[in-house]
Amino acid sequence: MTKTVNRDSGQALPPPGLSVAAAQTSMPKLFTVEEIAEIFRVKKFRVYEWARTGAVPGAVRLGRQLRFNATQVLAFIDQGGQALPGGWRNTV
Repeated sequence: MTKTVNRDSGQALPPPGLSVAAAQTSMPKLFTVEEIAEIFRVKKFRVYEWARTGAVPGAVRLGRQLRFNATQVLAFIDQGGQALPGGWRNTV
């Protein structure tokens, strides 16, 4: 899938039939791996491990990039997270 870019600003244009304002409000905010690592105060490799094991919800692969749905991550935090089955010594 190719993205259409505005020649003047260099910003990506919304899909045909969808205004810029509608695209911005309808598309969920996605956190980067770096942002998740900052939020949880962990190293990036731990975030990749969590995504692989499903320990943190909302992981989305965009090609080779990994993003996290902000709504799902923030809800996960608000609900107090989820313990691993078997406790903290569990090797996932």
